[in-house]
Amino acid sequence: MHVTRFFSALIGCLLAAGPAAAEAEITTEILAQSTTSWDGEPFVYPEGTPEITVVRIRIPEGSALPWHCHPMPLAGVLTKGRLVVTKRDGARVTVEEGEGLIEVSRQWHRGAAEEEAEIIVVYAGAVGMPTGFGESAEPHLTELCR
Repeated sequence: MHVTRFFSALIGCLLAAGPAAAEAEITTEILAQSTTSWDGEPFVYPEGTPEITVVRIRIPEGSALPWHCHPMPLAGVLTKGRLVVTKRDGARVTVEEGEGLIEVSRQWHRGAAEEEAEIIVVYAGAVGMPTGFGESAEPHLTELCR
């Protein structure tokens, strides 16, 4: 009888503690938040039906993305490596693994990876609008960028 009560009490204590007692505390951390891109330029949201796109970009060690432009606000989190983003005017920012970045939009820029890099990017665009384009894109797109 004492053994049954002991196990009943033990099971009751385990159930009362629940799985939350063994888990770590849930935390949140803002990685990037701003009213402007990293170079201080204000956001320009596109017209049309809003569309959010999430993309993973992997850049091999020693590689650089071609010069490109985004017609909408965007932000990213570097999940691996180190990335140097440079604008045509020479302004640049270095992003380290785990850091967030409010990227430039409507400006020609490129990213270079000194070591293999991976970034998750969230684009705040519109239906039918490309998330980015290069210098050889249609003039109605390239004229959006400086």
